[in-house]
Amino acid sequence: MDKNAGREESESGDKSHPAVFETTAVKPKADTNGSRQGNRKTKLINYIRQLLPKGNPGTNGNERQRKLVPNSDKMCHRCIMADETHLPQDRDKWPIAQIENGCFQAICHLLDLHYLSKEPLLSALGLTQNGATSNPQKIMATRGKGMANKALGMWGTSEHGNNVGALKKIVKRTMKRDDVFCVIKNWEKLPVCHGCGINLQE
Repeated sequence: MDKNAGREESESGDKSHPAVFETTAVKPKADTNGSRQGNRKTKLINYIRQLLPKGNPGTNGNERQRKLVPNSDKMCHRCIMADETHLPQDRDKWPIAQIENGCFQAICHLLDLHYLSKEPLLSALGLTQNGATSNPQKIMATRGKGMANKALGMWGTSEHGNNVGALKKIVKRTMKRDDVFCVIKNWEKLPVCHGCGINLQE
């Protein structure tokens, strides 16, 4: 047998399988440091996403904070931060000092129209009985604008714990002032802070 012929067959056989050489090529070493950093970054991003409250992307910081505190959806940001006491759901139990300022001024304005009341304000509030006020004449001297503000301020801060529920009964039953009663009822529907009483829509 011709040795050259066998050599040619061997060479031709090697050329017919070029893929063998391609698969045995040395691959470059992977960048393990970069891969580890990428995995850490991905885990960190996923962790942060879990911490963030779900909702609209435009949710501001105040709304996010309210979701983290029970009943805080009815409190302003300042009261949440100050950890103010949450007032009762029943607004009849609120002190009149917590009535939203605009509504309180409207109540006082109507009560200053003393000629519309069946019974005078001071008498209805009981400020003229048994020395309830040291100087009722001084309050009555401001009859008209400002009298109701002073009278309600004194009545509301008394040691008897007078509240919104008591005021509603007085203006409705004793003074027969349905107009004032309606203002109070409208305030009860107003979205106000259950800590300080301010209007949450402003």
